[in-house]
Amino acid sequence: MFFGIESAQHSDTLSAFNVLFNNEEFGTIIEIGPAWGALTIFFGLYGIVHNCEVHSFDINNPWEIGRHRGIPLSQKSITDLKINFSKEDVFSDETSNKIISLIQKPQRCLLLCDGGDKKREFNLFSKHLKSRDTIMAHDYGYNSEVFKQKSKMAVMEITFADISDSCKENNLEFYYSEIFDPVAWVCMGKK
Repeated sequence: MFFGIESAQHSDTLSAFNVLFNNEEFGTIIEIGPAWGALTIFFGLYGIVHNCEVHSFDINNPWEIGRHRGIPLSQKSITDLKINFSKEDVFSDETSNKIISLIQKPQRCLLLCDGGDKKREFNLFSKHLKSRDTIMAHDYGYNSEVFKQKSKMAVMEITFADISDSCKENNLEFYYSEIFDPVAWVCMGKK
């Protein structure tokens, strides 16, 4: 829970992102798959404080989903935080081109893959990152054995084997593994 909003994140996730944001600065955050929007709200607060654009994409509206579950997230919450939410399929040509354009803006980008096909999201968009951009994916474990040892989460949807070719081809290296592995996020930076 974050401000009374249900979250699909481990309770230590906000602390992990706080470490990242205290050490790195981003001009654009792109989130794929906001679920109920709790982490999206956190990114929106970062965006206001650091003058960072925040874009969130999903095929569902988090406030529509949340309303049925009694979660107090609304369109007004998103608008007030200057979060640009798009109810779109990130794999459609139009939307993927929109995301690629956001990545290619001159400011440093943080791209979060947390939608319904994290492997595909990571592999599709990682090739468009600029030097110093960061890409992350949720429900990650290096492999099932490491996931069981390190993660505090129950579900693993993406492993290093799923993204290793993209990491090699796109010159990506692990960032902040010690804080993100336990909360089931992979964090990779483009050299």
